[in-house]
Amino acid sequence: MPEGDTVHKLALFLDRELRALVVDAIRLHPAFGVSRPGPLRVAGVTCQGKHLYLGLADGATLRSHLGLYGSWHRYRPGEPWRKPTRQASIQVETATWRFVCFNAKEAEWLRTDGFRQLDQRARLGPDLIQAPPGEPPADAAAWQRWVRALAGQDTLIVDLLLDQRIAAGIGNVYKSEVLFLEHC
Repeated sequence: MPEGDTVHKLALFLDRELRALVVDAIRLHPAFGVSRPGPLRVAGVTCQGKHLYLGLADGATLRSHLGLYGSWHRYRPGEPWRKPTRQASIQVETATWRFVCFNAKEAEWLRTDGFRQLDQRARLGPDLIQAPPGEPPADAAAWQRWVRALAGQDTLIVDLLLDQRIAAGIGNVYKSEVLFLEHC
């Protein structure tokens, strides 16, 4: 499963490639909802933890989560894909490229600043890669009080590390490395 830093790199790449671009269509696997025909202008691509957000100028946002097996590929139109079409969760089509997300765990359309998007983002804690200064609290004592208030006194450290409300983007790889380094 990609960790938060991998999703950040992906978001930076997709933002650089798609921001302000008019795309021909965004196609979703039927399990995830409806496709959107173009022209669609991309406002930007961001992420919070392991969630990727592709925002459109019309106020819609496509949220995706790669889960354990998801990956993004880029192809020229007509170029053969390295994975079967049936595994394509998302396709972003431009005149020169096809950006294809295979095997996503989740994908859904949200309204920018709509209830579902605000609720979903509120369930995610600060993204440690891009947390604004002071959030999470800068000093260790304030940080501990904040975590205890959120998770409780008796929560195991392994559960704290994976709780996305506390820190979005940490997964099993980083959890295991932190526990190893701290001899836990």
